[in-house]
Amino acid sequence: MGLAGPGPRLAFRRLAEDARSRGAAVALVVNGETQVPSDEAWPPDWRQLDLRLRRSPAVVNTEDDAANDAETVAWAIRFTGLVLALVPVERLDETAPPNPEGLPEGASIRVEVNRYERSRINRANCLALHGTRCKACDLDLGERYGEIGDGFIHVHHVVPVSKLGAGYIVDPLTDLVPLCPNCHAIAHRTDPPASVGSLQTMMAGGGRGGRAVQAPPN
Repeated sequence: MGLAGPGPRLAFRRLAEDARSRGAAVALVVNGETQVPSDEAWPPDWRQLDLRLRRSPAVVNTEDDAANDAETVAWAIRFTGLVLALVPVERLDETAPPNPEGLPEGASIRVEVNRYERSRINRANCLALHGTRCKACDLDLGERYGEIGDGFIHVHHVVPVSKLGAGYIVDPLTDLVPLCPNCHAIAHRTDPPASVGSLQTMMAGGGRGGRAVQAPPN
């Protein structure tokens, strides 16, 4: 854990800052000594770790058990994100062929694709920071479709993955944003992809009886 790279450390700091902004206390004790979660100079040799996330007083809704459960799950996700940011994770070696063959409409063609790694931990950290409501249209798919839609959301890279340089450190707070499938698809109809602000401008000026507004460059 002490050897975590700059990416995981950045994710940990973002999550710790977010938890504190929500009224929680984050305590990180390494080898018996208290560390500042935002401090990059952590000891390299971690023999003992004590990580605590505490929020007091807790707000309890006596008339809505579902709301209480959702709040508990949200804090559990934040704590899990802090832990996963520090745990070494190995990338799985997927053995899919580089040039898969397909048979659309009975015709055989060869398709070459570029495959990019989208870190599941980065996604989880993004949702822990931003939630699962679409940043562009404010849609919560759980509210729209019920239980089957709970927690379902796309995570959009502000800078396309294909344009990220080798070794780029993804900031889950500023580089990733939750978008519903519709907004995500529309964002990628322009090059570069439309920003959240551009999507909101389109929705404000478009629609039935309105005039669509072309997304300006990011």
